[in-house]
Amino acid sequence: MNAPLAPSPDETRRAVGLFQADALAELEPLARGFTQRYAQHPLGWMLLGALLKKQGRLPEALAPMQRAAELLPDKAELHNNLGSTYQGLQRFEEAEACYRRALVAQPAHFDALYNLAQLQSGLNRLPEAEANYLAALRLNPDDAQACFSLAVVLAWQERWIDAEPWYRRAIALKPGSAMVHDTLGHALLEQGRALDALAEGRRALEIDPDSMQLLSNFLFTANYAPATEATGLRPQARRFGELAALAAPRPYTTWRCDAQPKLLRVGLVSGDFRRHAVATFLQSVLAHADAHGVELVAYSTNAHEDDVTAALKPRFARWRSIATSSLADAAKAIRDDGVHILIDLAGHTGHHRLDVFAQAPAPVQVSWLGSIASTGVRQIRHVLTDPHATQPGDAVHFAEQPWALPESWACYAPPGGDQPVHPLPARANGFITFGSFNNLPKLSEPTVRTWAAVLQAVPGAHLYLKNRQLGSPGMQAQVRARFEAHGIAAERMTLQGPVASTAGHLSEYSKLDIALDPFPYPGCTTSVEAHYMGVPVLTLRGSGALLRLGESIARNLGLEDWIASDEADYVEKAVRAARDLDRLEQLRRELRPRMEASALLNAPRWAGGFFAALWEMWRRR
Repeated sequence: MNAPLAPSPDETRRAVGLFQADALAELEPLARGFTQRYAQHPLGWMLLGALLKKQGRLPEALAPMQRAAELLPDKAELHNNLGSTYQGLQRFEEAEACYRRALVAQPAHFDALYNLAQLQSGLNRLPEAEANYLAALRLNPDDAQACFSLAVVLAWQERWIDAEPWYRRAIALKPGSAMVHDTLGHALLEQGRALDALAEGRRALEIDPDSMQLLSNFLFTANYAPATEATGLRPQARRFGELAALAAPRPYTTWRCDAQPKLLRVGLVSGDFRRHAVATFLQSVLAHADAHGVELVAYSTNAHEDDVTAALKPRFARWRSIATSSLADAAKAIRDDGVHILIDLAGHTGHHRLDVFAQAPAPVQVSWLGSIASTGVRQIRHVLTDPHATQPGDAVHFAEQPWALPESWACYAPPGGDQPVHPLPARANGFITFGSFNNLPKLSEPTVRTWAAVLQAVPGAHLYLKNRQLGSPGMQAQVRARFEAHGIAAERMTLQGPVASTAGHLSEYSKLDIALDPFPYPGCTTSVEAHYMGVPVLTLRGSGALLRLGESIARNLGLEDWIASDEADYVEKAVRAARDLDRLEQLRRELRPRMEASALLNAPRWAGGFFAALWEMWRRR
């Protein structure tokens, strides 16, 4: 009698039942027996591959899954499953080939399209991923995860307006996802809709109130929104600090650094040791540390590196990546390095490691440069400020104790090469050009309202806005609509996307007569750039919840009359400045020399105060 070629109906029912019941340990020997007794039948190979994959045994799952696909070459599901196994093993070329074979067998296969899109998005092939998500959604428009994934890919391409409806559809199809509300909030913030973004952040926190990541994102967004909280430390910052302390229940109380050092070891923790404003302002620290008996150690929290990273690395005594390190491992490494003072350069911006600071791996910890609001982490003892960036009473907004540097919060390092100051454009144009090169999230509704009032009060004046987000025609249309709602015609505005080179970016300041500072989140890099290029910046006095950087820069340059007390005063000062072209020309000649004579640009002078402050912190610890 010939041996049977296929499992009997009873064997089939039993095996399938075990798989459905998740009785994988009992199923495995049965499935292996099928592959031996019925080697030319796909069932055993299918079950064995599936159960091994379900158990996370991906390398073992490959062979039976390959065999099943060979026996049933026209079955799309088998190729799709094999592709996802290859993808789990990071064998991406083979995974893609499998997905494409599945789609040859069955072009309208939702899972294969979705998985191919996931693979492509992970490989940063975003237009291809977008096309395949859309193809999958044409087959199943009610798949919430596909809607969300498409929104994310659009957001990664900085197409925030296009992403928004897909986030909203994902929420409508499957309410209750904190992550979707949170990422929708970011898309709204990038459009300059800070209050809408904050509302999404609140919804996310209602769903998951103890998520440190959601709290951190909320606090980042809150910096851009007009004040809505009571005076004092934001409750979300306080809660973040509490959760950070719970995540590090036994912070260090002893350290491995010399109590009487001849060389002060200072650790800098940042995800921005790359082409970023933080790296620009660090130049003054790196150039003068040795002269002040300070040794610098870098703790990079971002796996992305570029040419700036390569240039920075040799300037540190030690470079460590803690991008993927656990809290415990990162804190132990810092403590073992014998760091005296650990400085956070991120606040609640991307790639921060505030969780590590809660473990107190250094005896003195400081917040500076990356953010201008409180971290909420009580183990960070000080926030660096200056005599102008905080006022008496501002300390209530911070978990950290403000420590004022002698003159300026930071020191600008202009790029190399010739960057000439150009003549006042109003003389040739016949009209005043106001402008701002700050990112769009800073364009709050009070800012738009006030800038529109300035344009109404200065007949013929133009407004020139340039930033990364305005590279999108959709974003430009939104911004024009916001100003048109206040009576400003589109032809009075010039909207420009990013300029690739630093030299090209700085040369765009030649088109401005007066720079306008947004609020409540003031400019920093853009303000020092504008002054360096001879363009005075009109700023609004802050509330103290954020460091008053606009005021600090103005006072360091002797421009106290360019600090407005309120929105009405802002408009009045803008009108007065626009009427006095002789004064604007004089400032255009004077501003760079003023900067060079101040701590804003005099790096040795600024560094002396900065490192003296660190040494004094150590002595007072």
